[in-house]
Amino acid sequence: MRTTLRMLARRRGLSVLATITLALGIAATTVVFSFAYGVLLSPLPYANSQRLMLLWEFERAARSDPGENLGPVTTVSPQDLVAWQRQTRTLERLDGLTFGFYSITQGASPTEVIGGRVTPGFFGTLGVQPMLGRAFAPGDPDNVVVLGHGLWQTQYGGDRAIVGRQIQLGDGKYTVLGVLPPEFFFYMREFALWTPLTIRPDARRPRPLMGVGLLRPGATAFQAQAEFDALASQLESHNGVRVTSVRQQYSRFFRPTLVVLLASVGFLLLIACANVASLLLARASEREREMAVRAALGATRWQIVRQLLAESMALALLAGAAGVAAALLLVPLARTLLPMQLPIPLPGVEQIAISTPVLLFSSLVAITTALLFGLAPALRCASATLGARTTSRGIGQRRFLDAIVVAELALSVLLLTGAGLATRSVYTLYHGTGFRADHVLTFRTPTGGLPPQRLVRFFQDVLERVQGLPGVHTAAAAYNLPAGGASRTPIFAEGGNTDPKDATQASVNLVSGEFFAALDIPLLAGRTFSQADGAGSPNVAILSAALARRLFPGIDPTGRRVRIGGQAPDRWIRVVGIVGDVRPMLSESLQPVIYCPFAQDPPGAIGFVIRTAGAPLDLAPAVEKVVWQIRPGQPITYLGTLEGDLDQQGFRERLSAIGLDWFAGFGLVLAAVGIYGLIAYVVKQRLREFGVRLAVGATAGDLVALVLRRGAFLIAGGLLLGVGASLLLTRVLKSALYGVQAIDIPTFVAAALVLAAIGMAACYVPARRAGSVDPMSVLRSE
Repeated sequence: MRTTLRMLARRRGLSVLATITLALGIAATTVVFSFAYGVLLSPLPYANSQRLMLLWEFERAARSDPGENLGPVTTVSPQDLVAWQRQTRTLERLDGLTFGFYSITQGASPTEVIGGRVTPGFFGTLGVQPMLGRAFAPGDPDNVVVLGHGLWQTQYGGDRAIVGRQIQLGDGKYTVLGVLPPEFFFYMREFALWTPLTIRPDARRPRPLMGVGLLRPGATAFQAQAEFDALASQLESHNGVRVTSVRQQYSRFFRPTLVVLLASVGFLLLIACANVASLLLARASEREREMAVRAALGATRWQIVRQLLAESMALALLAGAAGVAAALLLVPLARTLLPMQLPIPLPGVEQIAISTPVLLFSSLVAITTALLFGLAPALRCASATLGARTTSRGIGQRRFLDAIVVAELALSVLLLTGAGLATRSVYTLYHGTGFRADHVLTFRTPTGGLPPQRLVRFFQDVLERVQGLPGVHTAAAAYNLPAGGASRTPIFAEGGNTDPKDATQASVNLVSGEFFAALDIPLLAGRTFSQADGAGSPNVAILSAALARRLFPGIDPTGRRVRIGGQAPDRWIRVVGIVGDVRPMLSESLQPVIYCPFAQDPPGAIGFVIRTAGAPLDLAPAVEKVVWQIRPGQPITYLGTLEGDLDQQGFRERLSAIGLDWFAGFGLVLAAVGIYGLIAYVVKQRLREFGVRLAVGATAGDLVALVLRRGAFLIAGGLLLGVGASLLLTRVLKSALYGVQAIDIPTFVAAALVLAAIGMAACYVPARRAGSVDPMSVLRSE
């Protein structure tokens, strides 16, 4: 070890450069693996997490994979759930889960929260015990509640005496049975509280209900799926049943992003290893005489290889320690890339840290890198003998170095192409939504129970008062807020198709007339809604351009009539305007929408869209004050910015793009360093040749061009190899891209041009040195 450290200290510059290069790759790898381990591999907060199954029904004819549903929006009937409980043999326990909304007026800020409704055995199925009190038990009344830890802290001040007391939820009083531990969450929602659910077999109406089962010891998910397929046939159900593990369902949402990041950071680590290998190979020629002397004095080839590998291992361990130290600083920084509020809970987010498994992984990476970059130089030096240095040996070494640099450049092209595709995808995702999201404050006000006239008056009062606040440009109301998604229903044109199966599907949105101006949705024809479009006035509607084209192809739809499926057959609505198309969700295409005045069909809850002159959240306190002045105790939910809502939807794509951009940038720098080092080494080895060329009449420009041609040859090889690999591997990204093809010519061309420009710039510095050689001094030194 002492000899190894002495050798590294003797070549201090090389050691520092190699350590920094490897540390960069190891740090990036450690950060990404800490995310992957925390999200995909860390234990879920349930004692029975390995045996937990989720069950839901899905339409057999549905094209989309029901496993992609990320919220409990299923169609399991209570009767089917009871039949499953009675007949299953693969599940030890089976419980039901649905959800509901609860108004909380505790404290100065009334709010509405989402709560889970579960059958009494639910927490026992999970293997979860409350940190305070107890969970539900058979025979408990309906008006009992188990609080989530977050709600207990924020609304009830962490009062441990809350157990046994009654709290007000909406219009009823509930007795608190217990408080759940802080790490607990379930499925893809953060439920603030839990209440008991009674399954009534006679209730056949579909509802948002899903099953939560516990596999019997020895049973598998495959066996459970086969059993429930058979049960669905026995029950003569028109729906299929999907059985999947809780772990699989959690990881389904995050796995694609993390796989992309792990692959890209793996490429970055390979570039770092290739870079260090080329540095060591370039220095190997200087140590061949040293190793030949050792061999002449009796050292075996294995002893020489072992010594050189020990030096490589020491470099790798130093780089590993530096990489882990950097990762300790980078992991908290990387966690800030996640939005404050995620669209779904991120399992294991608390475990995203440099834990023992992560340290073990980093150690393994360090040892592997030592073998990757150290083996070739060690074997080369070990084969040296006194007097064996030949021209063919030097040519062979240069060719091997060329191959390493070409591989570095190819990997850089791969990273640049992936980063370009991901960045273009994010740009396309956030642009072309059909509305402007900047400077927009949004919130919802559930007002169930109010008669229609009072609902309309309340909504209008809020709009008028908010519109008068300083800094408010436009205030509007809408049932479906932008970026919130919406269900679809059949829409019929008068005189057109009347078959619901072939009807045009569109979402229905109840809005105020200012909605389109608030979001900068263009009016293409006709007019928007006015105060005259209220209760008792003729029913009117505004169509999106896509819906207008489908219902009235080639003709002006203004003044014509349509009908919304599910409403009275004689309730015809006159079209008064056409507006631009919008994307209700970031990942969706432009969707057909029919807009109706909320005053003609007031919903039980509505959202508000407020375009502001300044920062939207600065107006939040004033808006809350207005609402509570008009209706004291009115809950306000989902108060935030429209940009924040979009960021929640697109955070996976942004995370992939940010990670790929950083890794591509680092890879480009390392590749530039690699080709610079190789060209500088070649120039140094050929100084005598260049001196002779100058002495016999060559110009400095000739030598610069000669060196640049060699660099261009290497860059061309890297580009060809990298573009070819990109054409194959970027197909893996296809499912993660929006609005961009996996083979996107502009992206490929841009990646090639960037690498070529950086590579040639790196070659130019040593090329200038070749052109500035003094032939007389070089020849005299020989």
